[in-house]
Amino acid sequence: MDAFKFRTLRDLDRVLGMIRSNDLWCAEWQNLNDPMEGFYYYDPGGAQTDAQGIINAIRRGKRGRFVCSLSARFDIATQWAYYADEFRGLALEYDLFDLRRSGEVTVDHVRYEPLEASFDIYQDADPERLAELVLLTKIDEWSHEQEIRIISRSSGRLRIPGGVQSVTVGHRMAPEVKEVIFSYCHARDVPVYELVLDGRGMSRELFDPNARIGRRRRV
Repeated sequence: MDAFKFRTLRDLDRVLGMIRSNDLWCAEWQNLNDPMEGFYYYDPGGAQTDAQGIINAIRRGKRGRFVCSLSARFDIATQWAYYADEFRGLALEYDLFDLRRSGEVTVDHVRYEPLEASFDIYQDADPERLAELVLLTKIDEWSHEQEIRIISRSSGRLRIPGGVQSVTVGHRMAPEVKEVIFSYCHARDVPVYELVLDGRGMSRELFDPNARIGRRRRV
């Protein structure tokens, strides 16, 4: 499962550290930018089970979860605009297959609904799983992000097996900064691409620091 983390370069040392360390950061979900995070609607149904007890268990489960957000594609204009300093930043590519298979964390696509997450709390799952389903559901207004989430039971750094697979630099990034990123990644055998915008949409091409004229190879 490929996923992309969009970053600004306002702290270049921090971004280079992400490439070097192969770590991502899992934060408290309450601090994410969607004010509707963690909200859900439940159908009590006709069962006699203690609904409040289940709701309390879901609340406890959410408190013990930490989130890292990525996107399923590199070519999402709004992600570049919002999270990569209006195309002056970059996108780090990760392969989350081994992390997902390890079972140490939950890795999944976010599902989008017209309203907040809704469940039959007696039928859908146990409270621990419901807590994760709540955090894997967002309202439709966020669907353009095509988000992939890592949900961990620990806050802070999370080592990603295989580390950064590639770096895509924005087309507005300063040339001298592109050179720094390329040199740093080249020394670590990390491919560097450059974002291309044209009449056919958005794509990326292998970055060649020696190419000043002509087209690079489209991928």
